[in-house]
Amino acid sequence: MFVGTPADAIHHPSGDLVKVSVGSATGYHTFSDGSSFALTRWQLGVTEPGSSGSGLFVLSPDRTTYEVRGGLLGGDTSCTNLRGTDYYSRLDTAMPLLAQYLTPNAGTATAAVPVVEFYNASLDDYFVTASPSEMADLDNGVHAGWIRTGYRFLGYANVATAPAGASPVCRFYVQPAFGDSHFYSADPQECAATQTKFPTQWVHESAAVFYMLLPDKTTGACPANSHPVYRFLNKANGLHHRYTAEVDLRDVLIDIKTWTQEGYGNPPAQVVMCTPDN
Repeated sequence: MFVGTPADAIHHPSGDLVKVSVGSATGYHTFSDGSSFALTRWQLGVTEPGSSGSGLFVLSPDRTTYEVRGGLLGGDTSCTNLRGTDYYSRLDTAMPLLAQYLTPNAGTATAAVPVVEFYNASLDDYFVTASPSEMADLDNGVHAGWIRTGYRFLGYANVATAPAGASPVCRFYVQPAFGDSHFYSADPQECAATQTKFPTQWVHESAAVFYMLLPDKTTGACPANSHPVYRFLNKANGLHHRYTAEVDLRDVLIDIKTWTQEGYGNPPAQVVMCTPDN
């Protein structure tokens, strides 16, 4: 939104009946974690506790419909501070990351495909796959006990659709006698070292289950138009791993102190591979 763009908020302050606040965008604010939020100021009405999460709407260019642009994070407007400022999330920056959840069967601008996470309670283990046939088998109970967690990230199905510099992701199967789990790496050197270290205990299932970009091995920084995938090792058995691109989940796994983060760079931003933004 441009500065001065008229904007309306529809919300339920303090659980009251629905209210409409009328105002305009005043700019953007970037927080210390790099997140950017739209700033608004009201000419009519305010927001109050209970309004959080409500939508910010602007009129479409053809003036026929209203378009949602974000949700209320917070601010200092109130009945005693009518000219305060409110902070709204930016759907324009979030949409590339949300699209894979909102339209999971649609293609992506980069020809990326979803890498979907599953969980098995009896094994207390996680598994990710980009293979539609493996997803179907797990969904249909061919391999019993697996359910989708709702988490995913994007990868590339083959080298033809992957960008230059993308690396094949190897997959090892840890045989039941040694833990019954899977291990993934986008680093060819780590793949080779793993095969050497566990020549019989771990079955090298594939040299390329999908393709991913690699981070800088010193800083952990991802290339442009991509963001980190984090890997964690379960301290309980020193074997099961979990992979996620979600910062909130990363922070939870760190806080509960039952997982060890692995990867390049420095905690909490150690990175093992990079997923495309869209």
